[in-house]
Amino acid sequence: YFKNFPLKYSSKIKEQRGLGAMFGFILYTKFLPIKKIQKLLPISVLKDKKFLDKLLASALLDELYEKYKILATIKFNQEVILCIEPNLIISKKELDYCVKSFDKLFQQNFDKIIIKFILKSFKRKIS
Repeated sequence: YFKNFPLKYSSKIKEQRGLGAMFGFILYTKFLPIKKIQKLLPISVLKDKKFLDKLLASALLDELYEKYKILATIKFNQEVILCIEPNLIISKKELDYCVKSFDKLFQQNFDKIIIKFILKSFKRKIS
């Protein structure tokens, strides 16, 4: 179902792993302009080499849920992987909706999704 994504979104997907309807995406972050800001800020959490990968995956998870009501997961050890793990019992209609939603997500500007996520997080902290 997601087999064409690495070709279609080659500037965003570094690697794809999976089988059937279960897939994981390792995303590119080296081209995100926010990476330049990360080096300038003296906050220790930003020094984590995988910080931007985790931030991007978290922002995409939030966008998936808020916009499409799709739950996904993040797995990380050596790499940060955005995972799609639908129910074992899923209809073709639901699976098609999931694939179309991910397609729409990957068409969006990731920088804007990250900024929206950061502002939303700050807003929660202030309230």
